Amino acid sequence: MDRSYLPWYIRNSLDTADIYTDFLLSFLIHKKNGIGKIDQLVLDINKADTSLKLFIEKQNATKYGYAEITKQTDKYIKLKITESGITHFKYISVKYRTKSPTFIKRISLYVLKLMRKFWSFVFISANNNIKIMLESGYAKLIIFIMAVLSFILKDEIRILIFKWWSK
Repeated sequence: MDRSYLPWYIRNSLDTADIYTDFLLSFLIHKKNGIGKIDQLVLDINKADTSLKLFIEKQNATKYGYAEITKQTDKYIKLKITESGITHFKYISVKYRTKSPTFIKRISLYVLKLMRKFWSFVFISANNNIKIMLESGYAKLIIFIMAVLSFILKDEIRILIFKWWSK
């Protein structure tokens, strides 16, 4: 279909919808029984620079009956390719080489996310709580008393350390 008479932004939108539709069909055709689950990780691995929500809105595979949605959540969408989708893939659509994330890849990304949350907690939340605790009056009093005692007892502490070291 000739789209040269259309404005560039409409032409770009239609081309993007065609690419997403062909990608979706290429992804589903290589899955067992033609059923596949698409989430943000699948889009990231295949370098689709878009969010899952935008991808679902732009693709035309479900609109034209090439694929049917079996389950949809905010995090993923599960689709099944139809006979018309198989025919469209074989004769009309552009074939894309798609990648699927492995189980190990999903686990490693999950562990990485947990580590990020843990370090965020350690360096931000715990740090803020320590600052709040040290700014309290009791903590300042205890630190002041420790400083005064260490100044008064510095000679005794030094002698004690030298005796222990010389043993």
